[in-house]
Amino acid sequence: MALMLHAENTLLDRTENYQKGSARNRYLLGTHQGSQMLSFPLKKGKNQQMPIGRVCIAEGTHWRNQHARALQTAYGKSPFFAYYSEGLFEVLFEPCNDLLEFNDRALGFICTALQTRIAPQWMESSGEWIAQDATDVRHYKIRDWLQLGPNPVYEQVFGGIFQSKLSVLDLMFHLGPECVPYLRNWTPHIIPALSTYSPRT
Repeated sequence: MALMLHAENTLLDRTENYQKGSARNRYLLGTHQGSQMLSFPLKKGKNQQMPIGRVCIAEGTHWRNQHARALQTAYGKSPFFAYYSEGLFEVLFEPCNDLLEFNDRALGFICTALQTRIAPQWMESSGEWIAQDATDVRHYKIRDWLQLGPNPVYEQVFGGIFQSKLSVLDLMFHLGPECVPYLRNWTPHIIPALSTYSPRT
């Protein structure tokens, strides 16, 4: 979210292949016991390197109920949980088993909730031209994000040592409308991941 707020334009690749271990179907929450990773179970089969548009989330509501309980347990006492949770749970429980569509809805909810002007554009081809100075993070996996520098400290309900590099949901539930100023005042310094995508010349 910080990268998107600092960028002039944001491109999302809808033609890429699914990458195991990435953030495309998982996110990190903060709890009293430390960070907790939640993931969306995918339909059985070989999803690795499958076109992202063909990857499906497992059917049923069991995992959705688990996520809702985990969010409630972790953030139920945070200042802005009641304000954002209803809309978040609508996205979580709205019938949708298409991973790409689910992520699009989730990002749309976050951008609307935070009242940002982020308007991502879809790349229709993996060979689509990308600016030479673009930051390409398509190949980042969760472990890569966790190796980056910490984000600035803010007060968290679970107290103790500040937990960095969590989902933007952690920031929303704790800072509410101050999320965007927080993200704008912090410039993430990252080393772009090596990419197999080359700009057209």
